[in-house]
Amino acid sequence: MRTAVVEPTTAPPADAAIATSPVPVDESYSDRSPEASVAAIATAPDEIGESAENQQNPCIEPIEEASNWLDRSQTQVYKTVCGTAAWFDGFFGSNRYDAASNSTYGRLGLSGFWDQYDGFDPKLRLRAKFELPALQNRTSLMIGRGDEKDFIEERETPSDSIPSNLNQIEDDAFLVGLGYNRGSGLKRGISFNVGAKIRAPPEPYTKVRYRRAWELSDSTLLQFRPIGYWKSEEGFGSTLHVDIDHLLSDDYMVRWTSSGNVSEDKEIEGVAWTNWLSLYHALANRRAISYHAFVLGETKADVQTQNYGVEVRYRRRIARQWLFLEIISSVSWPRYLLEENRDINWGIGAGFEMYFGPVPDAQIR
Repeated sequence: MRTAVVEPTTAPPADAAIATSPVPVDESYSDRSPEASVAAIATAPDEIGESAENQQNPCIEPIEEASNWLDRSQTQVYKTVCGTAAWFDGFFGSNRYDAASNSTYGRLGLSGFWDQYDGFDPKLRLRAKFELPALQNRTSLMIGRGDEKDFIEERETPSDSIPSNLNQIEDDAFLVGLGYNRGSGLKRGISFNVGAKIRAPPEPYTKVRYRRAWELSDSTLLQFRPIGYWKSEEGFGSTLHVDIDHLLSDDYMVRWTSSGNVSEDKEIEGVAWTNWLSLYHALANRRAISYHAFVLGETKADVQTQNYGVEVRYRRRIARQWLFLEIISSVSWPRYLLEENRDINWGIGAGFEMYFGPVPDAQIR
């Protein structure tokens, strides 16, 4: 069923309370590349614990110290693949990266996207998480403004710092919640959230998310993320994400992402599914470009394949360590209703994103 459009954004972590203004980052890391980030991750300790560095590193395995060369080799393989994937996730702003960190962070984004199908759509996005040290850094306060289907259902695109008009979902809202996280890092973990959409009257929600990753080879990582939730206005629902990351070189990574959502929401007909094939390329001086091909639809809708196309995103740091510019262009072929024709749909957008709080360079890149 056709609904209007909105897409989400995400945010990176930091290790202290959020500041009222951006905080500069050590300039010595200005040109850190994926391979440098991987090297830093590979030399980090293997236990989650007291240090802020450990809390910020999503590729530390919460297991006993490797006791022989085989265990150490396996750990090194995981950290190498995970480190590059985390670099691209953090740079382009992915929920998957944020979910794996036990740290305070914040992102504020202002963007606009235009396409022939939906016209111009300006967006203001906020996502912030405040860790509560008195509760052993496992509990956090979360505040956000954006699409609730991203915050709660996590029906996001692989790169969503600038929302594009692809998934045809909307409901900009201000949300507040409390979260409890058990386990840190992309390897494994589970989190629980309870909160509400702020309106009159408030609309409460609860959510549980599990994550697990396996290294399939010395250059391939499989990630599995099931999410279950309840929303007062729609009932129960579940989203399942499966990602496969494959390193082509130090600067290139290809990712296949598949997700499906089922719920009691009457606007969803069957399973709302998406498939993305993405190529990420890291450039010098904190710049990167990503290429995406996608197809999405709903299994019981009148038009089951509702949109497909390609998009390109270019992202770079400008003026300050904590300020980024992103440009996106796309071409797609949407068709959501039987009476519509599947015509070509050109799109273009741009936006700025500010990281705020004492954000460590490992997260800003």
